[in-house]
Order: sequence, then structure tokens, then C-alpha cells
Amino acid sequence: MREIITLHMGQAGVQLSHAVWELACLEHCISPTGEFTAAFGDGLPSEGIESVFIECTNGNYCPRALLMDLEPTVIDEVRMGAYRQLWNPVNLISGKEDAASNYARAYFAQSHIHLPNIRERLRVLIEQCDALTCFQLIYSANGGTGSGLTAALCDDLSDLYAKKFKFATSVYPSPTFSEITVEPYNALLHTATTVDICDCAILADNEAVHRAISQNLGEVSTGFSLLNRVIARLINAQFLCHRYHFLGQQRVDVTDLLTNLVPFPRVHFPIMAFAPFVRREALALENFTATQLLSQVYNDNCHFSSINASNQAYMSCAVLFRGAIAHCDAVEAVKAAKLGSRTRFVDWCPTGFKVGVNCSPPISLPADCPLKVNDCSLAMIAGNVGIRDAWYTTRRHFDLLFNKRAFVHWFVSEGMEEGEFMEAADVISSIIQDYEDVSRELKAGNADEPVDLTTTGNHAAAAAVPATAAVAAVPPMP
Repeated sequence: MREIITLHMGQAGVQLSHAVWELACLEHCISPTGEFTAAFGDGLPSEGIESVFIECTNGNYCPRALLMDLEPTVIDEVRMGAYRQLWNPVNLISGKEDAASNYARAYFAQSHIHLPNIRERLRVLIEQCDALTCFQLIYSANGGTGSGLTAALCDDLSDLYAKKFKFATSVYPSPTFSEITVEPYNALLHTATTVDICDCAILADNEAVHRAISQNLGEVSTGFSLLNRVIARLINAQFLCHRYHFLGQQRVDVTDLLTNLVPFPRVHFPIMAFAPFVRREALALENFTATQLLSQVYNDNCHFSSINASNQAYMSCAVLFRGAIAHCDAVEAVKAAKLGSRTRFVDWCPTGFKVGVNCSPPISLPADCPLKVNDCSLAMIAGNVGIRDAWYTTRRHFDLLFNKRAFVHWFVSEGMEEGEFMEAADVISSIIQDYEDVSRELKAGNADEPVDLTTTGNHAAAAAVPATAAVAAVPPMP
């Protein structure tokens, strides 16, 4: 059994756990009390259940996961919620004071208090695995705990379990919508710390997900419940073959995903998309083919990142079909997409697609959820050159604050040095430059000497540029 340990960090990660494990329980016929019963739900119960669940001594199941936050409010919702009996109480870790939206407070001060307990609980979870495949991290890099404590934990995982993959799904700052003033600081400091540690970080932002919901479902989402359930669909599809080993002709596990999504070590920030978005009143009338699903996920309205991906080149793409889709239909849909004008790949990646087909049907959520499912669905995870625009926007917002040294004293008072801000900015500039190099090579055609992005040596020049001037070297967003 190839197990996956899921780590929910901070408020966003813990709140996403409600939707993620609600869906997992429905799929594997596990009740909110942890009881396994084939009469509960309509999933395929026994197939690969122990890849994400632990069988307890009483025959019940609990998630193979940890929930961590520096203040108790959000985790108390889990302790008192409908699925409270599903969780092992020792896997719900909370502190008594939050990080105050401060990366430095979580990374330097609070992590020393909580990491020993987290480390011990992780050790127990790992010992319960036969063949641990990866750590799946779910968090937001916008807040203090999600950025700082996650970065400290990634450092720890890199030291103790260096050979295990670290696969993240992260909420990053939106281009025009912000709930926290210091989001750019937190996101850049977190990324600079983890870029060489995390194997892959799928990016999403709340603005893009809200837009996808409103334009595809006609729903005006005023909270995060529906948003979390939509993101949970994507998270649920990432490692589907680990839970349903023998269903489908084309399996895509975490190793396949990483091999086909990450062309260079630092170019590991894919985007994700989902189809179909089916409205409640149209559920009985809609019937989708593989070609229609693939066409939908290449529409920017179905993407969960606020970038113009349709006008940018793709470097890699994993399309994960689920449900009543024949393997031959999926292959033909991909062939048609390659010949079409909506999918443009860089010259050095002519094949582009990694196709996964799993026959397990999508599971319906409770009746109060406007997002309905048909007999098939498609999740796309793709590396697109346009993600540099998201980094450029975050870096520009960072500079607007840092040029005035606004709010810097709060971070310095928690143990940081001002120079670390400039170092983090240089790292982000080097990431932007990496994507620019890929884009430039595409425009130039077949270069005599391809750009080497496999080492960190090409970042030395970017690191020497002062933080206040580094953005000037980056071309403006299209």
C-alpha cells in the first residue's frame, strides 16, 4: 500500500479539511463516526481505502492526516463539527495564540513551541505506513501560520524525510483582492524558504475560484464553503489512483505527476482547472464527452489561478479523467487538442500531455451544494509560462510595501533581519526569470544553446540585483 499523509496547515488548510474529508468519506463509504459501511454513500468502499485512512483497533477509520493551527478557534470547529468522531484527537494540534498574520512570528517563535509535538505525531503516522509515498500539504501562503509554520515544517521534513515527496496545494495572493495587508510579505518569504524544498506547489487564488463559481454556476458565493468544496474536488483527484488501484487503464500516481509536471527543479508551480461545472437544474440534461471536458478546462473561466493561460505556452499538462470515459476517447480528445489552436506548448516539449483515466465515478455532495456532478469529470494540472504574471504581481505588491519599509518592524521584532526581505525578493525575481527564459526560448525557436535551469547557478546574477530595482528588469505583464 502506497500511503499519503496529508498536512492541513493554518486556517485555510483546516477549513479545507472539512470539504476534503467529507468527500473522501463519501467515496469510501465511511460515516461521520468513522464506521465503514457499504450501505453509506455510493462510492467504491474497499478499494485503496488505507492509502488515506487508518484502520483503528475498533474497526473504524480515521484520516491519515494532521490538522495544525496556532490558535484553537478553527480546529475547535472540527472538534465540535459533524465529523468530530472521525478524527483522532491527538492529530488535531492547536496552540493558544495565533501568528498575527506574521510569517516571522510563526517561523521563528511559534514553530519552536509546536514542531516537537508535530514531529512526534508525524513519526507515529509514518510508522503506521507500509510504503509512504509523499506528504500532501494544504495551506494558504497568505497568512502567518500557513506561510511561516508550513515553511518551518518543510525544513523539518527535508531534514528528517528527505527522500519523500512534498506535494503542496496552496492558496496564494489574488491580483486585486486581499484580506491581509502583509500578504505579499508572507507569500514571498514562504516561497523563498520552500522553493528548493517542496517538489511541487499547485497554486490557486480565491479571486479566480470565486470567478469560476460565479461564471459557471451562476452562484454569488458569499463565503468559503462552496469555494472549499470546489477546491476539494481538485485535491481529491490528484492522487486518485492511489485510492482506486485497479480501476482504469491509465494510472497516474504522485511519481508520474511529478515526473511529467516539473521540467526543472524551480519551475514547479502548476495551475489547476476542473470540468464540468454543472448547475443543479441542468444535471439531468447534461452529457459530456472527453473532447468537451478537455475543451472546458482550457477555458480561463475554469482555471483556479488569475492568469491568462490561454494566451501563454504550456510546459506540461496532466489531464486526469474520471468516470464514464473510455481510454480511447481520452486519447482521441488529447490528439484533437494537440491539433487545435487553444493548446500551445513550448518547442522543447512536443508531447506535452500526461493522460490519466480512472473509472471510479464522481461522488455527489450533499443536496445543499450547488456544484453537481455528472457521470464523468476532468481535473487538469498544468505548467504554464503565464504563472510568471502571478509572481510578478505579488513581487510588485511586495515592492510597494517594502520601498517604504511598511510593517517591516513587526517582522524584525520577531527575529527576522531586514536583509532577508531583499533576499526573498531576489529569489522571486529568479523564479520570474526562469519562466522568462522558458518563454524567450519559445519565441526564439530552437536555440543553439538552450538555457540551463537545472541548477541554481543561473540565479546568481538575479541575487546581486537590489530588491528595489529587481522588478525593473522583469518585463511588464501582458
